[in-house]
Amino acid sequence: MAEEHTGSEPEVAIYRSVIFGNFLQPLTSAVHALVKRSRESVEWKTNELDLDWILSGILLAVAMFEGALRWTHVNKYPTSTVEGWYLYRDLRRANAALPDVREAFVLRNAIAHGHVWDVPITNSPIDRLKLKLRLGRQDSLWKQYVDMRLGQTTPSGLHVVPTLMNRDDFKHVLEIVVAAMEALIAAELLLPQALSNVAVWPHDGERLTLRELPSRFAV
Repeated sequence: MAEEHTGSEPEVAIYRSVIFGNFLQPLTSAVHALVKRSRESVEWKTNELDLDWILSGILLAVAMFEGALRWTHVNKYPTSTVEGWYLYRDLRRANAALPDVREAFVLRNAIAHGHVWDVPITNSPIDRLKLKLRLGRQDSLWKQYVDMRLGQTTPSGLHVVPTLMNRDDFKHVLEIVVAAMEALIAAELLLPQALSNVAVWPHDGERLTLRELPSRFAV
């Protein structure tokens, strides 16, 4: 007897992949690598060992936030034609409690887009005003948030010259990301689990969350 074919397809379980939590351990390791040793820098350049971790850490922090926004996009606004900070910009228009994240994205773009500057090798504050952007895209965020005379964002004063970015800049970007994710959770635009992942502090194996990571810069 021939088997009757119903035409129905078997059900397939779907696993929705979201990776932003996977950046927490590398971020934690970057902060630990910075704070375990104090290193001197000069006025015109952050020391190389710090800079390796600072630049990587800022990129990872913003990538984590973009991953969280991707969850919001897929699960809350699946028909939206904008993404990333553009989606977040639209969310802020409807929810004033969401903090501004644009300075973090300015730093992320300066690193990711390979901005190149001419930086005077001098300790003179006057000479330091002669910073010149040699190569880099000045998009709308840049034009709105960067003081080209100082090479810093406004109003927070974060360095946009990649070789001048320091520990405080990295810490501030982390604080921006944490505050924004907290606000998204409070607005029910992100699951609380987004901030429940834990990483291991390399020094002693202590477990900590993203919320606790900015405080480690004081260790």
